[in-house]
Amino acid sequence: MEVLRQNTGLENDAVERELRIAVNNIIAQDALVALVLEFEKQFPTTELSILREVYNGCWDARYGDRADLVIGVPHGVPHSDALISESLGEIAWDFVIAPDHPLAQQKQPLRSSDLRKYPAVYVRDTSLAFSPQHAWLLNTQKPLFVPGFGVAIALIEAGAGIGYVPRHMAQAAIAQGRLVARAVEEQKHATHLFLVYRPEKKGRVRQWCVDYVTQPEVRRRLCGEQ
Repeated sequence: MEVLRQNTGLENDAVERELRIAVNNIIAQDALVALVLEFEKQFPTTELSILREVYNGCWDARYGDRADLVIGVPHGVPHSDALISESLGEIAWDFVIAPDHPLAQQKQPLRSSDLRKYPAVYVRDTSLAFSPQHAWLLNTQKPLFVPGFGVAIALIEAGAGIGYVPRHMAQAAIAQGRLVARAVEEQKHATHLFLVYRPEKKGRVRQWCVDYVTQPEVRRRLCGEQ
């Protein structure tokens, strides 16, 4: 029996000893913190590992078996295999620049030919097996890769580049006048996010996470809605 428990990774009453969750880097952090706090109350003996992924890295984490479930997978299931996906909602993006940037005084929508003159600040796709994707990058435009949106916002504020930032992450900087949002010719659409997992080997811990994340209020908070 002990060997069986070790092989399945379950404790008494099908409580997993470990759960691995991959999260999209654009998910609202306060919602993620709330998830972890509630998880620790419910399953104090289960080891929780959270991985941060970018764009197709979310799919890579699931197909590469680096995560038991993925929160915030962009778009739909890439091909029809045994995966379950639950819609979480959409995250909108704002194109932002520093208030004193040369583009700030130009007529809107800003032309792509003018945007190409400045580096695009964005976070690199973490995918290993899938083709990496760019959140936004024009042809011939210089990319400026950064580890996260905190650094991206700071660099854009300093005038080192331009780019798109999830609206819920840009709101405070825009409200405080540290960034300004502008319309551009090639507007970036909202990103539809999903919760993705495999149906087999579903223990109590993973089922609790699925039930928690798919609550309407939690879905909205994960997508940055207050």
